[in-house]
Amino acid sequence: MTSLKQLWTAVLADLALQLERATFERLLRHSQLIRHEGPYLTISVPNSSAQAWLSQRLRPLVQRAAAAILKRTIVRLRFVVAQTADA
Repeated sequence: MTSLKQLWTAVLADLALQLERATFERLLRHSQLIRHEGPYLTISVPNSSAQAWLSQRLRPLVQRAAAAILKRTIVRLRFVVAQTADA
């Protein structure tokens, strides 16, 4: 069984090849896959700006990358803002 970290590392490697470096660094470098159930993936991102950008503009690209790694035709994504220790 593949761990969440291994799965997300593979997705990120694919996305790094498809996105401009600055975009990848800003939006995805500090993201984490925190849940995977069937076709549903929950990805933690560092802030609401990254959440909005990924949800509204890059969702199809991330879905295709995840679907290819998971060998699934349908992948559903949920981007959530990471909880901080101060919250």
